[in-house]
Amino acid sequence: MKKIISLILIAALILSATSFAKGENKAVFYDGGTSCIDLYSFELTRLAELIKNAKTKQGTGGRSYVYTALTLLLTGLDDEKANNLLNDEKITSIKEYMDFEKAPFSMYWCMPAYIRIYMLYNSENGINRRDALKPETEANMKRIMWAFLESYYENVFTDDNNPLRIVNSENHDALQRASLYLSAFALSKTDDYKGKKLPDGKTLPEFVSHSEEFFIKYIDERAKTGLFVEGAENYRAVTLESLYNIYDFTENVALKKKVEMFLDIVWIEYAIESVDGIRGGAKTRVYNRATDAASGLLWTASLGSLYFNLKENEKRETLITLIASSYRPPEIAGKIAKAENKGNYEVVKSIPGKGTTEVIKLANIDMPVYTLNPAGDVITYEYVTPTYAAGTMCHDESTPVTLISSQNRWEGAVFRGDKNARIYRYLDTDKSLHTHFLSMQKGPVMIFKKNTSGAFDTGIYIYPYSFAEADGEIKTEGGWLFGEIYDSYYAVRAASGKLLQKEGKILLSDSESPFVIHLGNKFDDGSFEDFKKNIKSNPLTFDGNSVCYNDKRWGRFEFNIKTAERRLNGKALPYKAENIMESPFLNSVKNSRIFEVSFEGEKIIYDFNENTVK
Repeated sequence: MKKIISLILIAALILSATSFAKGENKAVFYDGGTSCIDLYSFELTRLAELIKNAKTKQGTGGRSYVYTALTLLLTGLDDEKANNLLNDEKITSIKEYMDFEKAPFSMYWCMPAYIRIYMLYNSENGINRRDALKPETEANMKRIMWAFLESYYENVFTDDNNPLRIVNSENHDALQRASLYLSAFALSKTDDYKGKKLPDGKTLPEFVSHSEEFFIKYIDERAKTGLFVEGAENYRAVTLESLYNIYDFTENVALKKKVEMFLDIVWIEYAIESVDGIRGGAKTRVYNRATDAASGLLWTASLGSLYFNLKENEKRETLITLIASSYRPPEIAGKIAKAENKGNYEVVKSIPGKGTTEVIKLANIDMPVYTLNPAGDVITYEYVTPTYAAGTMCHDESTPVTLISSQNRWEGAVFRGDKNARIYRYLDTDKSLHTHFLSMQKGPVMIFKKNTSGAFDTGIYIYPYSFAEADGEIKTEGGWLFGEIYDSYYAVRAASGKLLQKEGKILLSDSESPFVIHLGNKFDDGSFEDFKKNIKSNPLTFDGNSVCYNDKRWGRFEFNIKTAERRLNGKALPYKAENIMESPFLNSVKNSRIFEVSFEGEKIIYDFNENTVK
């Protein structure tokens, strides 16, 4: 016990020292006066104990070596082991890591943690100088950062300054660009590298300036047209990892402020979209084969729970680079996230998911490059209540979307009461699919149709759900499958055919049939029996072309599965939005680069044109 307390105190002291280059401190809203440093000390100590007690290294590949070393250094647990990991041949064989054909040890995945270690602990100008790095470790780190720069130079990551052009995917692109920038910045401060020139003759300060111009454009463009293309929790966290590093280590005051403002908006968005700390709404690049990814309970959600102390006694798993950052969300984000009853509301967002895709050769690998159309809307709609958050995504199919916007979309609902409680539509396959469902939604009513020619079973995932012992037809009431998830209710019905149980899965007997999911809760719909009575009285018809569903409160839904035309109360669903963010608490008009935040009488304006918060 004494050892654990000692570790906590060490971590607290070290983390106090890492609140570097902060300027004004932000308060984060916690219950019971729990301080941010206490939570971070707890989390770092837990990670250190996992590493200490593990029989093998955490994870696989070079990335785990560097992340483990960062944890050991931050906690002061074992500097010697950290140096050994950083000098391991898998880390120092830079040529192998620069080969795209040897992906298991791709060095760029290691670089955010690698740069953080160097910036904190190097002997020349490290923020936490305490002789943690051996001279040979430090020399190796500089050599690797220089090799990293040389290997990427004169390719699409460095010679292009268009923030609407994404190489490979959003998180890969941001990670590599940020790591190249900060590697150049770090080396420009060293005696032995600051005079070197890159292959095209640029000096390191010139490349640093080039990169800062790019990221200022990057933030401004996303403030105009939409925050993220990728929605999955891990991918978003990797993009954040890159921005957190820039926030912590850049000396460009304007860039630092823009990144801070952008991160504030990201966490305010998280607060309005989440239930019990789990972000709801539609997401992209979420895989059926990864149950944790499908649940959404990954790095971003875990970090939010840590920031706002939403799940104090639950195990948290997030990136150590994010935990170690000095960035803190604004107090208003914590207030919104922790408010137990914000009422029922809609969140409508426009995402820059439309655009063109090309394939280039990069180190003899076919690499996709996406050019986003700033006027190309992909619309996400989310309905949030105190007990659930349900969301879908749609776009005008007459023009193309980028693959990262269409790939493995997740649409459904998360519920208060259990971190894994959810309902969503899926195809029974582990393959990567693109726009594999079309959907429409208003409030708690969602209608889906399969949108792929593959011979995949159409399924509906529900957790928690008690299955009968035998496979076969599921018992329904008037064609509806009803259930309760804590204080919430659900009703599921296929427009044609039956609902089947097969090996613990809910499948449609007619895999081409559209289906309806209607949600409710005890606050809006009375008792479970009242909810069922109302749903069973709602007309649902399907003539083979159009499914029609009527609800007294939410109106008439019409979905033509042949033409994909979707109408609500006789009006076509809009595929364009005047705002990139619209909700009771966070709003921004497209192209304005101004976000207005309102909650409980408090109002804050983020103006990216002027770089001000007021």
